[in-house]
Amino acid sequence: MMYSLVKKNRSYRRFYEEESLDYTTLEKFVDMARLTASGANKQALRYYISSTKECNEIIFPQLHWAGYFKEWNGPAVGERPGGYIILLQNHQ
Repeated sequence: MMYSLVKKNRSYRRFYEEESLDYTTLEKFVDMARLTASGANKQALRYYISSTKECNEIIFPQLHWAGYFKEWNGPAVGERPGGYIILLQNHQ
């Protein structure tokens, strides 16, 4: 089953921006990721959740979309993600 899911997967570059992602849903995703195995059990990843329009607007310009499409600056207004989970690495 997992193989068929991975095989069907594709990169998405346009979203339904009006569909907001609530903080609780994103937090559940982070919690699931947090429970997965970690090399030497270091738990080196940290997560930042953004689910508000104001915060998403700050994050979006920092992203780089579709590196091979040099003239494309990413999804237009209305096609941008409704939330983000940013992965950060703890270097302790």
